[in-house]
Amino acid sequence: MTTIAFDGTTLAVDSGWWDGNLVDTGKKLYALGPIKVDPDSDPVEAYAAIKGESAFAVALIYWLRGVGEKPQVPTDKLSASFGILVTKTLRVFAIMGNGTLVPMSTVPLADGAQGGAGVALGAMLMGASAVRAIELAAERTDAVMLPVQSVRLGG
Repeated sequence: MTTIAFDGTTLAVDSGWWDGNLVDTGKKLYALGPIKVDPDSDPVEAYAAIKGESAFAVALIYWLRGVGEKPQVPTDKLSASFGILVTKTLRVFAIMGNGTLVPMSTVPLADGAQGGAGVALGAMLMGASAVRAIELAAERTDAVMLPVQSVRLGG
């Protein structure tokens, strides 16, 4: 399970990977380097917080970086979100399983499973930072594993 939060300046994600019954901590926040987020834009520095099946999500990150081939998404996950991408210019996108970046306009923004995203969004709406929102979610659900990984992008 994963909880991702973006408060308008900071992108944060918990560290837990749940693959089947295996629970472990690992890297879930990636610097992507300069990438094109849409065909008409210049490449821009971006960061991504990922969720979902770990091997697929990491392969998707490498493909977005321009390294390796596009991973084969399971047909039942074609429209699933695998994370949140934020550029240094604070443009926000959902990362879809088919590699599409879908622009998001609502901030604060939380994504994830098992109640962690709801707690995080509520906390941010009440003034908590993205990092604190993940910490609060960890206190209230077993779907979040600390430590929090974060990057401040603006402000």
